[in-house]
Amino acid sequence: MRWRWPWREEEPTSGAEKGGSSVSPLPEGPEDEILRAALAEVVDPELGLDILSLGIVRHARRVGAQAWVVLAPTSPACPVGPWMAEEARRVLLTRFPALGPVHVSLSWDPPWSVEDLSPAARAALGVG
Repeated sequence: MRWRWPWREEEPTSGAEKGGSSVSPLPEGPEDEILRAALAEVVDPELGLDILSLGIVRHARRVGAQAWVVLAPTSPACPVGPWMAEEARRVLLTRFPALGPVHVSLSWDPPWSVEDLSPAARAALGVG
């Protein structure tokens, strides 16, 4: 089964619909890209490259004041997968203090592959 947005049926489209604040904690612009740019601060300690250029960030979206992030570690046995999830959560909450909660999950469907690497990551890792 392919990954789906977990809030699709359960979550409202803005914090105001649940009695929360409707004030945006993020600057104007495409929310996914703003969150993704912040996630570039998370560096995979094994490879020394950020998780965005490694193609590990599958989805990043804000719904109201909540953020939903899906990461695809390089393998199900990746020892730093849980650490990356916590680090992604920490980075987003530090960068955007009014954001919360931040939901980060790990997914292996579809599995990560070298095709997910950015051109810069390919060059850094010597992948052709």
